[in-house]
Amino acid sequence: FVADFIGRSNFLAGRISALIGSGTSAIATVATPIGPIDARLENEARIGDRVTVAIRPENVMLLPHGGDPGTPHNHFAGTIDTITYVGNLLDCVVRVGEERVRLQLQPPATVDRGAQVRLAFPVEYCLALRG
Repeated sequence: FVADFIGRSNFLAGRISALIGSGTSAIATVATPIGPIDARLENEARIGDRVTVAIRPENVMLLPHGGDPGTPHNHFAGTIDTITYVGNLLDCVVRVGEERVRLQLQPPATVDRGAQVRLAFPVEYCLALRG
């Protein structure tokens, strides 16, 4: 609710499969339908807890073609489904598996509908919400 209240966000449901650290500095690995996502925890949680990962569209990154993702976490292949020009930005929806992920790009970014792309969700912008 909070993430949606302050603006549009992408929400991906999943379960915590691993935890690193504790308290407010903990990072959870969340098993989602599009793959594992490392995310900051909103509050205390345990392995196996259901959470929803929230990430705002302006924080989703489009990786350069041929870029090495380095780690399978928080990097996803998808297909650009829609592109909408909204004033000073491009609002794009990328199909990743059965999910849709919204991202915002600044012109002069050039993307085409139907293009195969790779996305990155920076851990510092991913928040795992319980409930």
